[in-house]
Amino acid sequence: MTRYTRDREKYSDAREAIVIKLWPGPVSENVILAKVNALPGNPLTKIQLGRYANRLDVRRTHKGRDWDTNTAKREELLRVEWPGPKTRKEIYAMWLALPGKKGAIRGMENFAAYIGLRRGPRRPEPVKPAPPKPVIPNPPPVSADTFSDALRKAGIVYRDHPDFGARVTIPRQRIMSGKPPNHGEMIAAKVAQSAQARSGVAMVNVRGMM
Repeated sequence: MTRYTRDREKYSDAREAIVIKLWPGPVSENVILAKVNALPGNPLTKIQLGRYANRLDVRRTHKGRDWDTNTAKREELLRVEWPGPKTRKEIYAMWLALPGKKGAIRGMENFAAYIGLRRGPRRPEPVKPAPPKPVIPNPPPVSADTFSDALRKAGIVYRDHPDFGARVTIPRQRIMSGKPPNHGEMIAAKVAQSAQARSGVAMVNVRGMM
């Protein structure tokens, strides 16, 4: 016996059985509405279907959940892949491959949080190999004559250095040897310094000049 006595054709026992069975389960409201309206009787609207379920005292398991997008199959996918190493874009591609409304990637992320899922550790980025260093060939050896020819072609002339083979005409100056010319005066000055000392001995820091 139906518990809904208003409009027996529109709210038949067959339609009541469908609402009682499917309304609490993970089934889209659009799917339930299509099944109800496929039976004989005037079609119900989505609002009328919700009121009908309320009068039958049946409740949705997940109130406010969009079962057309967040289907049971997609929920199973997220529970397996969301904590794993796959990226969001990779999971979203798998999400789109399943039946249901497309939805945005942000909606998928919000749904994952809604069912209490968290992302696992990030997958490390692949290390790009370093580009090979360019190989610079060694230049061919250059002889002195070739180098001199290159300088002359470039217009570079060194005028401040004599040729190595040229004869040196500057007379050499010898280093002074022997006693200096004022050797006697230096000895007399040292003797005078020693005479001024109280002890009458030579100063400690005065070296002998003899």
